[in-house]
Amino acid sequence: MGASTALIIGWCVHLFISVCCGLGVGIALLVSRKAIPFIVQILFLGWLITVIATPANGLLVKLIGTKVLPSIEQLPALNFQLDVKLILYLVFFVAIAMTLWIIDRNRHSSDT
Repeated sequence: MGASTALIIGWCVHLFISVCCGLGVGIALLVSRKAIPFIVQILFLGWLITVIATPANGLLVKLIGTKVLPSIEQLPALNFQLDVKLILYLVFFVAIAMTLWIIDRNRHSSDT
């Protein structure tokens, strides 16, 4: 696979995952309108994505680079560390939540 094709596929996958994360945050907001349940859901979502992101990225790189689905043994281990990746996902989720909250607040203020 050519470098430009691999770059396009990589970015498309990245954008798809970002949209899915945004939908997850939106669904969490719809499910729980109270702060504590929402925070718990977002912490869980951030932790879950942190755990699976490293092997998922490894899978994508090997798949694009070799055009062969790698075995599980060839992938990096699950990441159970509470590290900077978790903070990055949580910041991303908070930014999405704040944007949705501002949009909702503006929509409600324009309705009155």
